Amino acid sequence: MDLKEPSDSERIQDETSAQFSRLDTSKLTWTEVGFDFLLELDRPDKEQAQRNRTVDQVRVALHAISGVMGSSMVAQANALGRMAAVDGKSKAVLFPWLPGADRSVKYDPIDALDSYGIFFDIDKPLVGQSSTEVNLTLGRLMVTPRSADGSEVFNYGDAKYGVPIGFIYVDSISFEAGSFRSWIRGRIAILTLAVAFLGAIEGPIVKAGEAEMKVIQFYQQVDKALAGQSEVKFHHFEYSWAELDTKGTRPFNFAEKGIGPDERGYRISYVQLALKIYFKTDIVIDGLMGPETQKHLARFAEEHHCTPNINDQFLRAALRAVLTPP
Repeated sequence: MDLKEPSDSERIQDETSAQFSRLDTSKLTWTEVGFDFLLELDRPDKEQAQRNRTVDQVRVALHAISGVMGSSMVAQANALGRMAAVDGKSKAVLFPWLPGADRSVKYDPIDALDSYGIFFDIDKPLVGQSSTEVNLTLGRLMVTPRSADGSEVFNYGDAKYGVPIGFIYVDSISFEAGSFRSWIRGRIAILTLAVAFLGAIEGPIVKAGEAEMKVIQFYQQVDKALAGQSEVKFHHFEYSWAELDTKGTRPFNFAEKGIGPDERGYRISYVQLALKIYFKTDIVIDGLMGPETQKHLARFAEEHHCTPNINDQFLRAALRAVLTPP
């Protein structure tokens, strides 16, 4: 039987895998740093379908936390790698956890969230429920080899091609009694030699996570405001930041000359959405300039020191600001 000669790429992978497998992190010291996130939840808690959506929202938040923290640690690792640049051979001995010509630091997100919902009884209100033994692994930080030409050898989910030097865990998730907020508590376990990858854990990583949470919460507000509205059901109105980012304040100008009744209703709906979110009111999004919409628009204009005329570009800019993601 003919034996196939391994390709250069396969030979490089085998050699680098053997080299990295000699870094036995189990014999080294590890450091743990805790983190907390408070997630504001806007969904009602009365029906099972609503509770299922709430569980999905927390799942999205967990993915966001994982991604932000992982990418922040990788960025910090790359910055330290550039600062500590020495020849590859010396670095292999002195700094085996730093990225360089022969290795990368990668974040491997672990999709361990499918079973997350089993920690809560969806048949009952979530408020007051708590799970202190979630023990979810959100992802791992890996030192992975590069081939001689600098290309990546990393295979996600395959420990053969890398050595884990950090993990992100979630230890507990709870829904606070008396409100509708969820506490997410976890920790980062990282090789003590590589603890600098965390940077200032109270700084960029947590701030980035908080920023991500604000974006999630903003879209939750929009989703809640549009739920069941007639303009959404019958005229397919939907919020689009891409549209507002491209067209500026024009989508709010329902008094623009030459537009038809459908376009006018569409633009009034944007105004109503902004007013509904700003005032946290039950104003109907129906694409009509009724008395409630006029009243709220006049109040909004007064609070923003504008004229209550949609032709006022400052009024439109203020409305657009309400619908601008954080």
